[in-house]
Amino acid sequence: MNSPPVWFTIGNEIRIQPISDFDFAVFNGLAWDSSVVNAIDATLLACIIDAASQGVAEDELLEQTSRKLDLKRDPMFVKYSQEALAQMALVGLICKEVTVEDR
Repeated sequence: MNSPPVWFTIGNEIRIQPISDFDFAVFNGLAWDSSVVNAIDATLLACIIDAASQGVAEDELLEQTSRKLDLKRDPMFVKYSQEALAQMALVGLICKEVTVEDR
């Protein structure tokens, strides 16, 4: 049985700052790197940061994000969010828990 991935931040030096109504600057202190993200990306990341070392299951993460942004959790939202999580993992902001199914 596949369980949803659990997402964690890498380190505790990630800062999110609003730069407009829809754009947010994200600074990764571990890599001394920054990027600009939209509200969905910033909310996903903030929820993962809030979960701290416990991590947050992807289902719960998407639910929290859709609720906070008052967005419908439809297939487009889910697909976008999963792609955003994959991109954040690629640049070293977050990682997912490795399970037996992943091997």
